[in-house]
Amino acid sequence: LRRAREAYAEAVALAGDGAAPRDRKARADGRLGLAWCDLFAAQDRNQVDPQRALRDFQLALACDENVAAAWVGMGVAHELARQTQQAERAYRRALSLDRRRPEAWYYLGRLQAESGQVAAARDSLERALAGNPDLGLARALLEQLR
Repeated sequence: LRRAREAYAEAVALAGDGAAPRDRKARADGRLGLAWCDLFAAQDRNQVDPQRALRDFQLALACDENVAAAWVGMGVAHELARQTQQAERAYRRALSLDRRRPEAWYYLGRLQAESGQVAAARDSLERALAGNPDLGLARALLEQLR
Protein backbone atom coordinates (compact mmCIF):
# COMPACT_ATOMS: atom_id res chain seq x y z
CA LEU A 1 0.00 0.00 0.00
CA ARG A 2 2.87 2.36 0.80
CA ARG A 3 4.45 1.80 -2.62
CA ALA A 4 1.13 2.35 -4.37
CA ARG A 5 0.62 5.60 -2.49
CA GLU A 6 4.12 6.76 -3.49
CA ALA A 7 3.38 5.96 -7.13
CA TYR A 8 0.10 7.91 -7.06
CA ALA A 9 1.81 10.86 -5.38
CA GLU A 10 4.43 10.83 -8.14
CA ALA A 11 1.68 10.67 -10.77
CA VAL A 12 0.02 13.75 -9.28
CA ALA A 13 3.34 15.60 -9.28
CA LEU A 14 4.08 14.61 -12.88
CA ALA A 15 0.62 15.65 -14.06
CA GLY A 16 1.48 19.25 -13.26
CA ASP A 17 -1.14 21.94 -13.14
CA GLY A 18 -2.05 22.24 -16.81
CA ALA A 19 -5.63 22.93 -17.87
CA ALA A 20 -5.69 20.43 -20.74
CA PRO A 21 -8.24 17.64 -20.28
CA ARG A 22 -5.47 15.03 -20.26
CA ASP A 23 -3.67 16.86 -17.43
CA ARG A 24 -6.86 17.23 -15.38
CA LYS A 25 -7.70 13.54 -15.89
CA ALA A 26 -4.18 12.50 -14.85
CA ARG A 27 -4.39 14.63 -11.70
CA ALA A 28 -7.86 13.27 -10.92
CA ASP A 29 -6.70 9.68 -11.32
CA GLY A 30 -3.65 10.29 -9.16
CA ARG A 31 -5.71 12.02 -6.45
CA LEU A 32 -8.24 9.19 -6.61
CA GLY A 33 -5.50 6.62 -6.09
CA LEU A 34 -4.14 8.60 -3.15
CA ALA A 35 -7.61 8.85 -1.60
CA TRP A 36 -8.19 5.09 -1.81
CA CYS A 37 -4.69 4.30 -0.48
CA ASP A 38 -5.19 6.62 2.48
CA LEU A 39 -8.65 5.24 3.20
CA PHE A 40 -7.45 1.62 3.09
CA ALA A 41 -4.46 2.45 5.29
CA ALA A 42 -6.74 4.18 7.81
CA GLN A 43 -9.08 1.17 7.81
CA ASP A 44 -6.12 -1.13 8.46
CA ARG A 45 -5.26 1.01 11.50
CA ASN A 46 -8.93 1.33 12.57
CA GLN A 47 -8.53 5.11 12.34
CA VAL A 48 -10.92 6.14 9.58
CA ASP A 49 -11.64 9.87 9.49
CA PRO A 50 -14.76 10.39 7.35
CA GLN A 51 -14.06 14.11 6.92
CA ARG A 52 -10.58 13.39 5.60
CA ALA A 53 -11.97 10.80 3.20
CA LEU A 54 -14.55 13.32 1.96
CA ARG A 55 -11.82 15.92 1.47
CA ASP A 56 -9.54 13.47 -0.34
CA PHE A 57 -12.20 12.34 -2.81
CA GLN A 58 -13.29 15.95 -3.31
CA LEU A 59 -9.72 16.77 -4.35
CA ALA A 60 -9.99 14.14 -7.08
CA LEU A 61 -13.35 15.49 -8.23
CA ALA A 62 -12.00 19.05 -8.24
CA CYS A 63 -9.53 17.93 -10.90
CA ASP A 64 -12.17 16.23 -13.06
CA GLU A 65 -15.77 15.81 -11.95
CA ASN A 66 -16.46 13.29 -14.72
CA VAL A 67 -14.51 10.40 -13.15
CA ALA A 68 -17.09 7.81 -12.12
CA ALA A 69 -14.71 6.04 -9.75
CA ALA A 70 -14.18 9.27 -7.83
CA TRP A 71 -17.93 9.56 -7.31
CA VAL A 72 -18.00 6.01 -5.97
CA GLY A 73 -15.25 6.99 -3.52
CA MET A 74 -17.20 10.07 -2.55
CA GLY A 75 -20.22 7.86 -1.88
CA VAL A 76 -18.18 5.59 0.36
CA ALA A 77 -16.85 8.62 2.24
CA HIS A 78 -20.39 9.95 2.70
CA GLU A 79 -21.44 6.57 4.07
CA LEU A 80 -18.56 6.67 6.53
CA ALA A 81 -19.82 10.08 7.62
CA ARG A 82 -23.33 8.61 7.95
CA GLN A 83 -24.61 10.86 5.18
CA THR A 84 -26.69 8.30 3.31
CA GLN A 85 -28.61 10.69 1.07
CA GLN A 86 -25.39 12.27 -0.16
CA ALA A 87 -23.90 8.79 -0.61
CA GLU A 88 -26.82 7.72 -2.76
CA ARG A 89 -26.51 10.87 -4.88
CA ALA A 90 -22.80 10.18 -5.36
CA TYR A 91 -23.41 6.58 -6.45
CA ARG A 92 -26.12 7.72 -8.85
CA ARG A 93 -23.75 10.35 -10.26
CA ALA A 94 -21.15 7.64 -10.81
CA LEU A 95 -23.75 5.56 -12.63
CA SER A 96 -24.80 8.53 -14.76
CA LEU A 97 -21.20 8.63 -15.97
CA ASP A 98 -20.77 4.86 -16.33
CA ARG A 99 -23.89 2.65 -16.15
CA ARG A 100 -21.76 -0.50 -15.99
CA ARG A 101 -19.72 0.44 -12.91
CA PRO A 102 -20.25 -2.68 -10.72
CA GLU A 103 -18.97 -1.19 -7.48
CA ALA A 104 -21.40 1.73 -7.77
CA TRP A 105 -24.28 -0.71 -8.28
CA TYR A 106 -23.08 -2.75 -5.28
CA TYR A 107 -22.83 0.21 -2.90
CA LEU A 108 -26.16 1.60 -4.11
CA GLY A 109 -27.73 -1.82 -3.58
CA ARG A 110 -26.28 -2.05 -0.11
CA LEU A 111 -27.74 1.35 0.78
CA GLN A 112 -31.10 0.35 -0.65
CA ALA A 113 -31.10 -2.88 1.35
CA GLU A 114 -30.25 -1.03 4.55
CA SER A 115 -33.18 1.33 4.00
CA GLY A 116 -35.64 -1.50 3.31
CA GLN A 117 -35.86 -1.04 -0.47
CA VAL A 118 -35.45 -4.75 -1.09
CA ALA A 119 -36.66 -4.92 -4.70
CA ALA A 120 -34.48 -1.99 -5.75
CA ALA A 121 -31.53 -3.49 -3.86
CA ARG A 122 -31.92 -6.80 -5.66
CA ASP A 123 -31.99 -5.02 -9.02
CA SER A 124 -28.86 -3.00 -8.18
CA LEU A 125 -27.00 -6.07 -6.93
CA GLU A 126 -27.93 -8.03 -10.05
CA ARG A 127 -26.56 -5.18 -12.15
CA ALA A 128 -23.37 -5.24 -10.07
CA LEU A 129 -22.97 -8.95 -10.74
CA ALA A 130 -23.71 -8.49 -14.44
CA GLY A 131 -20.75 -6.11 -14.55
CA ASN A 132 -18.52 -8.28 -12.37
CA PRO A 133 -19.67 -11.86 -11.69
CA ASP A 134 -16.80 -12.26 -9.21
CA LEU A 135 -18.07 -9.51 -6.88
CA GLY A 136 -18.56 -11.76 -3.87
CA LEU A 137 -19.94 -9.06 -1.58
CA ALA A 138 -22.75 -8.36 -4.05
CA ARG A 139 -23.50 -12.04 -4.46
CA ALA A 140 -23.62 -12.63 -0.70
CA LEU A 141 -25.94 -9.68 -0.08
CA LEU A 142 -28.19 -10.68 -2.96
CA GLU A 143 -28.48 -14.19 -1.47
CA GLN A 144 -29.47 -12.66 1.88
CA LEU A 145 -32.21 -10.63 0.18
CA ARG A 146 -33.77 -13.61 -1.60
